[in-house]
Order: sequence, then structure tokens, then C-alpha cells
Amino acid sequence: MAVRPGNSAQAQLEALLQSADPASSRPQRHSWLIALLHWLRAGPQPHLLIPALTMEQLAARPDPVWRAQAALEALDADAGTHAAMVALRRQLWRRPPSYIWPPPETA
Repeated sequence: MAVRPGNSAQAQLEALLQSADPASSRPQRHSWLIALLHWLRAGPQPHLLIPALTMEQLAARPDPVWRAQAALEALDADAGTHAAMVALRRQLWRRPPSYIWPPPETA
């Protein structure tokens, strides 16, 4: 069953992290990575993710840094999601099959 994001910023983050599937195909893994990067760049306002932040703290760092911190804290809080992310990262950085790279030698 697909994870459905809720209305809150925290629920959206959790749904995004839980949708990481290391067993998915290479294009699906890359699509997920693009979605994560888009969320980090243009996701919800940081005070919705970390309500305890003061205005001074918010001004001290760019919004994507706060979003990245919220994502890392969510991974630290859930061991299952953390393990899935580790496996996904291994799959993303795995060397592609030899028939794709490097290109064949020409004689």
C-alpha cells in the first residue's frame, strides 16, 4: 500500500522518507531522490517542521538547512526508515552494470 502524505509538514516528510524503496528500479530510485531534493529545496516552512525554533534561529540559517535537519532527525527517530535509507543509498551509488558503463572500447 502506498504511503499517503497528511496535511502537516511532518506527515509529508514521514511519507516521503517511508516511500524510499531500495528494491525499486533504478529510475524509480532516482525519481525518489529528485523528490527528496525538491522537498529539501522548496518544502514547507521550517517552523512547521521544528516548531520550537525562534525567529532568530530561523534567520541564522537558510530554510533548506532546517529541512535537512528535520529529515535527519526523522531518520534518527525511526530505525526502520533509517535502515531503508541506508539500503537505498547503497543502491543509488552502486556501480552500474558493465554493459552501461564504461563505454565499450573501440579498436
